[in-house]
Amino acid sequence: MGEGKSIEQDGNGQPIRGNSAASGDMLCDLLRPERVVLTIEATGKRKILEELLSLVVADQPEEVQMAALEALMQREEVGSTGVGDGIALPHARTAAIQEIRMAAGVSGDGLDFDSLDGKPVQLFFLILTPASASGAHLKLLGQLARVLRSRELREDLRSAATCQQFCQILRLACGQSPEHGS
Repeated sequence: MGEGKSIEQDGNGQPIRGNSAASGDMLCDLLRPERVVLTIEATGKRKILEELLSLVVADQPEEVQMAALEALMQREEVGSTGVGDGIALPHARTAAIQEIRMAAGVSGDGLDFDSLDGKPVQLFFLILTPASASGAHLKLLGQLARVLRSRELREDLRSAATCQQFCQILRLACGQSPEHGS
């Protein structure tokens, strides 16, 4: 106690509790329909990141938006977050934001994102976390990696007709009812 540890928060500013994060609630609670785009318009890594970022920081001042983009671009310089199997998990920790934010996007034909397997990416999950939330950051990446192992789930997400359906598919994969958190 008293070590100055900050409380990790979800996308609604609510504290993240250990059981919630472990069960997949964090992933499903952070991704809401208004933070999903079913047809990514951008091409090129920076433009793709800007498009996804607009879903999670449009309500923030321009300097926060720029700091978040810079953090994501710096992370991409370390190594591509295109992890293979048509998935990219662009992510960064930054002091510019105060809560975890997440967005998702789909590209039907796939986009070049310097993926580790050299193939186009169809599913993008962008994650921004406060610099102090490294534990939540790693938990969220781990949850995504586990859920997205399923080829069937990836196909279902790619073929979702609405942003609500995309989130419902993800909720079911996390073991939650489709209505949970909607």
